[in-house]
Amino acid sequence: MTHILETVFDQDADSDLHKSLKHNGIQSPHDLCAEDEAQFDGYKFPTNGKSFGTLSRGNVGLLKSFKRFVAYKTTLGQPIGNSDWLSITPDEFDSFRIGLNTTQSLVPPSAAPSGRSTLPVDLVKEF
Repeated sequence: MTHILETVFDQDADSDLHKSLKHNGIQSPHDLCAEDEAQFDGYKFPTNGKSFGTLSRGNVGLLKSFKRFVAYKTTLGQPIGNSDWLSITPDEFDSFRIGLNTTQSLVPPSAAPSGRSTLPVDLVKEF
């Protein structure tokens, strides 16, 4: 998670995102990817003693985009294995999140034979 948060997401070690993931029990990329996207909107983090802050929309967007990035890589036949998390680069992730591939329903580039229409793949139903 340190690589993802600090290298890929460019977050400081004491960022709200670090605090929120720790507070919400997210210890690995697998934990993050297994989380329902709707849960990210309510992620909180301890600010001082008994107070809690809510993650910014930008941080929530990073989490959602990352989850979609991992799903997209899987649809391309390039699943991210345990030894591959450290090979994710900021450029690769940024290219994905500013591109057209950030919708919830992702279609692999060659999902259907040429000449036939392609229907969106619903990754939740496929799971």
